Amino acid sequence: MTGGGAKAAGRRAPLGRVRLAVSLACIVTMLAAGALAFADRAFPPDFSRMEDVSTVVRDREGAPLRFFMTRDEKWRLATGPGDVDPLYLAMLKAYEDKRFDRHFGVDPIAVLRAAGQAAARGRIVSGASTLTMQAARLLEPRPRGVVGKAVEAFRAVQIEARVGKQGALAAYLTLAPFGGPVEGVRAASLKLFGREPTMLTPAEAALLVAIPQAPNERRPDRRPEAAQAARAAVLARAVEAGIITAADAAAAETEPLPREYRASPFLAPHLAAEIAAAAPPGAEPRTTIDAALQAKVERRLRAARSDFAAPTTFAAIVVDAETAEVRALAGGPDFFDRRRAGMLDLTTAVRSPGSALKPFVYGLAFDRLLAMPETLIGDRPFREPGYAPTNFSGGYQGDVTVAEALVASLNVPAVKVLRRIGPERFDAALATAGFALAFDREGGDAGLAIALGGVGASLRDLARAYVALAHAGRMPDRLSFRPEETVEWRSFVSPGAAADVRRILAAAPPPPGWREDAALPFKTGTSYGFRDAVAVGMTAGHVVAVWVGRPDGASCAGCVGRTAAGPILFDIAGMLPGAGASAPNGTAAPSRPVPPHLVHFDRPSRRSDPSAPPIELRFPEDGAEIRLGRSGAAPLIAVGGAGPYRWLVDGAPVGRSRPGAALRWRPAGGGFHDVLAVDAGGRSARARVFVGVD
Repeated sequence: MTGGGAKAAGRRAPLGRVRLAVSLACIVTMLAAGALAFADRAFPPDFSRMEDVSTVVRDREGAPLRFFMTRDEKWRLATGPGDVDPLYLAMLKAYEDKRFDRHFGVDPIAVLRAAGQAAARGRIVSGASTLTMQAARLLEPRPRGVVGKAVEAFRAVQIEARVGKQGALAAYLTLAPFGGPVEGVRAASLKLFGREPTMLTPAEAALLVAIPQAPNERRPDRRPEAAQAARAAVLARAVEAGIITAADAAAAETEPLPREYRASPFLAPHLAAEIAAAAPPGAEPRTTIDAALQAKVERRLRAARSDFAAPTTFAAIVVDAETAEVRALAGGPDFFDRRRAGMLDLTTAVRSPGSALKPFVYGLAFDRLLAMPETLIGDRPFREPGYAPTNFSGGYQGDVTVAEALVASLNVPAVKVLRRIGPERFDAALATAGFALAFDREGGDAGLAIALGGVGASLRDLARAYVALAHAGRMPDRLSFRPEETVEWRSFVSPGAAADVRRILAAAPPPPGWREDAALPFKTGTSYGFRDAVAVGMTAGHVVAVWVGRPDGASCAGCVGRTAAGPILFDIAGMLPGAGASAPNGTAAPSRPVPPHLVHFDRPSRRSDPSAPPIELRFPEDGAEIRLGRSGAAPLIAVGGAGPYRWLVDGAPVGRSRPGAALRWRPAGGGFHDVLAVDAGGRSARARVFVGVD
């Protein structure tokens, strides 16, 4: 019994020690796991460097216009595995981390191999860093060493636990160094090859794999021999891994290296800065800009510097007349030219448009039955209390047609027409269409000087206004700079009035040096004191606007619209697709009778035959209250006079009708409205009515 008990006790003792050891191991494991969990929560990986990426503003097709550096002054673009050629990814894994897809952030096999080699040879022979560990080092740079490696290993496990393999790979692809301020595979591909890394040759892919191992020593622009040797090593490893053939590698080794890191694109810098400021950091917004056209416009403005000494400068804008999308915008000829205030976007500067507003004065007069292109008007000395305009030439031409007055940009006829319209009504009509003129409104209206540019407008707004003349009289409420922006179109004049203005402007003589048959509807303007020269034209479905002047608003030698801005306008218009074709709607005006009251603008006694029967409104009567039916429309009916009638509601045309026939009118809203019918002889009948809205 005693012996058997001793044996049993002996068996129990080792068993107890095993159980104790297992318990201790479990406790240690749990403590270690708890410590790791605590450390993971207490010290999470910092992904902020990945979030600090360059904003890239792109053109309408996706081509980059301008890159903006990160907060730490790097060219760094967000890059995921889907943004690069699969060939590059295969080479990267084969060269850097062949078990990347199978480990958990740290490769135990590589660690054991590296440790064994170091023990056998007394020095480090190979490293054990995985791509995820390299990503950890790039996210949080720290000094090399045993402690640093341990932290990287811990971070690598954290990274893969949080964002997985794809996220770890994205961190490396975004942050991999390529020398100087260039980081990430996308930025490097654009700098080295001028394109995104979605399609790469074997030589290009191998070079992108090789450089980050020693970015400053392997830069192909500075150390081509080292870069070529490193590329060859990557190609050899790719052959061993079966990614490419030996023949592919041999061909790739003969491919020339890039000789330099390309300059970052720098097109439309003013607009790009405006778009980038409104976008989230690191965004890559698209614009409506056509990069190829933008480059041509900028070259033309830079060429203009040889014709004008600093500080005279230039701005230009090109707008698609059908969509109001901006295809090119140059706020100055050279962003970095301090003598010409190159960093100012002068398309936004409020300056005098000179005579460039005259087409809108005449267009409104055509629409309101005050004149026709064939109407005669006297160009003679004219005086209003406190205002006596003269022509640019200092002389007068006597009786001319309205069309001739606009082509010659005569001042007196334009002022007389504006007086008939009323400056405040002209200003209100533009404002209703979305074009707000700039002047001291607290001091009252701008007066008759509006016709000659006595108000302010930016080049952007001036271009937008001319879109109305090219777009059937409808003005966009804004210019579109982003493809997703919506534009609201507002009526300014009727399509017929807009067409009349375009036909007249197409007859204007071109600038010096251009053929007389160069058909381009355009108008120029020169502000008082030769401070601003403006030219705006319509061609090939586009509106082009050009400004020449000094940034400080002082007088500018040679700043005359026709000779300074006009040649630039015509050159840019010639760059547009289809510019060689005839100007849109530039055909001759149709032959049409002029009503007696419109034969001569200055002689109201000839307005009509007094023996003709008067015009009378049958519906609506003056003072009537109208309730709209389910159709939302009301009839307009007149009799008498000489048909056809033209109808205007609140000063805006709504259509034509014959005597006794109804024109269906859809009120824009409830409340009081002024209804006016005008017959072919110029006689009219008016009613003020109230439209009720149920």
